[in-house]
Amino acid sequence: MAREVFVQRSEIKSVNLGGQCAKRGKPAADLGAWGWFWLFVLVWLVAIYLLVNFRLPRVQTGSANIYLAQPITWSSLAVLAYLGWRFGLSHRPPMNFYLVGMGILSGVFQIALFVIAGLLLGFGHSPYSHQLLHTLGNLFYLCTMLIAVEISRAYLVGIFSLGSRTLAVVTTSLLLACLSIPVAKYTSVVDAPSLFKFYGVTFLPAFSEHLLASFLTLLGGPAASIAYRAVLQAFEWLSPVLPNLPWTVTAFLGTMAPAFGLIVIRNQVMPDQSSGGETQKREGQLSTGWVLVTGIAVALLWFNSGLFGIRPTLVSGVSMSPALMAGDVVVTRDVPPEDIEVGDIIRFRHHDSYIIHRVVDIEKESGRYYFITQGDANNVQDPPILEGQLEGKVILTVPKIGWLSIGVRRLIELIL
Repeated sequence: MAREVFVQRSEIKSVNLGGQCAKRGKPAADLGAWGWFWLFVLVWLVAIYLLVNFRLPRVQTGSANIYLAQPITWSSLAVLAYLGWRFGLSHRPPMNFYLVGMGILSGVFQIALFVIAGLLLGFGHSPYSHQLLHTLGNLFYLCTMLIAVEISRAYLVGIFSLGSRTLAVVTTSLLLACLSIPVAKYTSVVDAPSLFKFYGVTFLPAFSEHLLASFLTLLGGPAASIAYRAVLQAFEWLSPVLPNLPWTVTAFLGTMAPAFGLIVIRNQVMPDQSSGGETQKREGQLSTGWVLVTGIAVALLWFNSGLFGIRPTLVSGVSMSPALMAGDVVVTRDVPPEDIEVGDIIRFRHHDSYIIHRVVDIEKESGRYYFITQGDANNVQDPPILEGQLEGKVILTVPKIGWLSIGVRRLIELIL
C-alpha cells in the first residue's frame, strides 16, 4: 500500500507538473484552428453572468429561470468549454484520484471549521427550500453550473499557462471569483465599511476558494476542482442549517481555510523543492505568496472592524470641504472623550449613519462631555453630540483613494 501511494504521488509530479513541452517547460496547445477558441469561451462565460443577473430574471419566472433557463445556459457553456479543453489543448493533466481525494478533504476541512465556529457562535436557517422537488431541482442547477465553471476553468488555466503557470492560476481565479459574485453584492457597496465588508465576506473568500480550485485544476484537471467545490456547494445548498457567524469570522475562515489547503496540497505533491528545479520553485511561490497576501488582507479586515482601535471611513459628501472632499478616505482612532479638543475632526454616530465633522465647542455637565460639531462647508451647527455617540478622531487622510469604489458603484447603477 505504501508503495502504491508513493508511485501515485510520483506520477502527479512527473505527469501533472510535467505535462509540458519537453524543451520549453510550458504546457502545449494547438494554436491552429483552436488558437482563439478560448475567447469564445471567455465571452460566453461573461455573457452568462450578464444573462443570469440582468436578463433571465426579467423574462422567466423564478422556477423556470433556476430550473430550466439557467441549466440550459450553463450546459451550453460546458459543451463549449469541453470542446476547447479536449481539442484546443494538446497536453492536459489526467484525472488523478489522489488529487480528487485531496480536493474532497479540503472541502470537508473547510466545512468543519465553519461548523465548529457555528457550534460556538450559533446557527441560522438555510435560505434554500428542502422540499424534495426543490432539492432535486437545486441539485440539477448546481451540477450544470459547477461542471460548466470547472471545465471552463480547466480550459482557461491550460491556455493561460502558455505564458506563466502562476499567472494563469491567479488570473483565472480572479476572473471566476468576480463572475461568481451577484451584481446585487457589488451595488451594496456604498461607503468604506460596506466596501471592506464586501471585500472580506464576499470577494476575498471567493477568490481564495477559486485560487485553490484553479491550483487543483492545474495539477489534476477539472475532476479535482469539481470534487473540492462540490463538497462546499452541497453543504451550502443541502444543509437545513448554516453557521450564523459575525462577518469578521466568516472573512477569516473563508479566506484562510482554502489558503491552508493550498499549502498542504502543494507540500504533498511537491515535498522536495530543492531537487525539483525551477518549475517547482515557481509553483512554491504561488502558495507562499498567496498566504502572505491573505495574511495582510485578513489583517486589513480586522483593522476595518475596529478591533485595533482604528478604522477607515469613506467621505461621500461635501460638508467638510475643502478639508475633506468626496472620495477621500479618513482613518479614525478611538480616543477617550477628554482627549478631544476644539478643532479636531471626529466621527460620530447619528441614528443609523456616521458623520465626520469638526468640533467647534465642548461642554461638560455632570461629568459628561457634549461636543458641538459643524461641517466646514455648513452654516449651521449640528445637535450636541453625547460622548456615547463618539466613534473616533481623524488621524489620517488619504485623498481621492475612495473614488474607485464610488466609480464602480455608479457604473453598476448606470448599467442597472
